Amino acid sequence: MPYVEASDGAKIFWRASGSGPPLLLSNASFSTHRHWAGQEEALARFARVITWDYRGHGLSDAPDELARYTLAQVVDDLGRVHDAAADGAPAYVAGLSVGGII
Repeated sequence: MPYVEASDGAKIFWRASGSGPPLLLSNASFSTHRHWAGQEEALARFARVITWDYRGHGLSDAPDELARYTLAQVVDDLGRVHDAAADGAPAYVAGLSVGGII
């Protein structure tokens, strides 16, 4: 399983399917990469679909310290997922609820 190391050492899970331009999907809070399961196969026909789990969710690490759960940290986590999954290529980004804010 692919993971990226966050700036604070937490392991953040991500996965990709398909090929084409990177499409990074960011789910709502309190959900996981599986939130996109219903759309992933269809989208993967046209794009490299990248999904991920926020820290404390799904297959990502869940640090004990509350101070490690900030919006700035989540944005940094997403940037690291993007770098790892898209090899630096620009990506289309879509999100649901807080995923859209991030």
